[in-house]
Amino acid sequence: MLVVFLYTNCIVFTAWRWYKVAILTVEAKDSAMLKVLLIDEHQIIREGLKQLLEKTPDIVVAEEVDSTSDALRKIRKQDFNVVLLNSITPGHREIELIKQMRSLRPTLPTLVISASSEELLCERLLKGGASGFLTKLSAADELVEAIRTISRGRRYICPSIVDNIVDFTLGGSLSPIDTLSDREYEVMLAITSGKRIKQIANEMSLSVKTVSTYHSRILQKLRFSSDAEMIRYAIEQGIVTNSIATRGNLFLAELNFKTGSAVAAIKEIWHLRKDVIFILIVVSIIAYVFLSYLVSVLL
Repeated sequence: MLVVFLYTNCIVFTAWRWYKVAILTVEAKDSAMLKVLLIDEHQIIREGLKQLLEKTPDIVVAEEVDSTSDALRKIRKQDFNVVLLNSITPGHREIELIKQMRSLRPTLPTLVISASSEELLCERLLKGGASGFLTKLSAADELVEAIRTISRGRRYICPSIVDNIVDFTLGGSLSPIDTLSDREYEVMLAITSGKRIKQIANEMSLSVKTVSTYHSRILQKLRFSSDAEMIRYAIEQGIVTNSIATRGNLFLAELNFKTGSAVAAIKEIWHLRKDVIFILIVVSIIAYVFLSYLVSVLL
């Protein structure tokens, strides 16, 4: 009887010990996994990035969100090792979002994937608190390497633009666009992407008047007379991609500028010479009536 009791206790103790070992192994594996918060407004892109990262044994997409508010809420409630921010509209609101995330979690690294390889955008994102920068042309292994690198407290910049970043940083004199504040830069990017002032105000939680003020400052600092000039400059500098959509925005901006200029010119002429114009209109009407009567009599 004693032998049975001892044998049973031995089995139970062994089972308990293996259970504890298994629990500790799982916990150790979980702690070694890099938990990623994925931010992207398009579900199909989030799914693609998740499938890509699922092939990596030490990285897991712990949460995914499609909005700024959801991202901030997740960061308040959960611990992550890396934030992966996929930028659809280059730089638009990303700088402000990174600053807000850093205010909540100062040590949480953020990796930005941007559609633009423009050096100024990269510099502004890094100064704003981003830990890494990739372009949409980066390879899958670069993404994995970048996540691992910034999780260790280091920075990662896409190798294809590192030299350009160094040349840009050491280039010497500032260009006019360097004089823009981060908020002005974001507004400029939104305008060059074809968004209206009211839409920008809604997305940035600002008043229309405030965004209009930023708009005026941008034109003044860059010495542009219209949004069309701004969009053309953004294309030439690589700030936005030279896509069909961007060209369409440029065409509409030029059309609005020309139409607006014509309307303004007509209003100005009317204001300055309205008496003369009124007389000419009256004379034209009288002449038309007289000629019509004369033709009817002769016929």
